[in-house]
Amino acid sequence: MSTTVSHQVPTAQQQAISDLTGYEDAATLRWQQACVQAANTLTALPNGRYVTVRMERMRQGLELAQRGAVTLPEDGEDLSAVVRSGSNLYQIDTRLLTCTCADYQKHLQACKHLLAVEVHLGALGLLPPEPAPAPEPDAHALARAAFEAQEQALLTAPLPAAAPSTASWPISEAPASLNIKLKIGNMELMFTMRDVNDLKLQRRATMSLP
Repeated sequence: MSTTVSHQVPTAQQQAISDLTGYEDAATLRWQQACVQAANTLTALPNGRYVTVRMERMRQGLELAQRGAVTLPEDGEDLSAVVRSGSNLYQIDTRLLTCTCADYQKHLQACKHLLAVEVHLGALGLLPPEPAPAPEPDAHALARAAFEAQEQALLTAPLPAAAPSTASWPISEAPASLNIKLKIGNMELMFTMRDVNDLKLQRRATMSLP
C-alpha cells in the first residue's frame, strides 16, 4: 500500500534496538506519537469509530502498532494487513474489518489486532475522515418553518362551499296566511290560517273568529 505520509514507520532494526536498549530515536518517537494521536481520534467522543471499545483493548492495539507489528501489503489494491503478535501472524481485512484470531471469531468485535491496524492506518493518514456531527437544530428556524408550512396549508386549502341563497331554499309557503292571537284568562292561543288567496282566507277567518 504505497502512499506519501508525514510519519514514516520505523524499520524493524530501529524497533529491535528500541525494545532491547530502551533507546528511542527521533523517528521512533514521532511514530509512537502519531499512533497515540490516531488512537485518540478513533476513540474520541462523540463520533469516534471505536468510541465504545474498552480502553484496555485499545491500549493493546496501540502497543502493537507502536512496536511495528502491523505490515501492509505493497500492492495498494490488496485490502489486507498482517499483524504479528508473539509468534503468531493474523490476517486483517481492512475493508470488512475482520480478523483471523480466535478472539474476533468468537465475539465478532474489534480485537487488538484489528485495532492495531486501524491505529497504524490512522498514523499514516490513510483512514477516511470521521463524519462531521450534524448541526444542532435552530429553534427559531424550526418555528419559522412550522409557521410557513401552516401558512402554505391555509393558502392551498379549498374554499368552503357558499351558503345557498333564500331563492333556492326548498320551502313552500301558502300565497296567503293569517295569524290570530287570542287571550283567554291567563292563556294565550295562537291560530295560523292559510289559503290560496286573501279573499278566501278573510271569509274563513270571519266564520271562525266568533
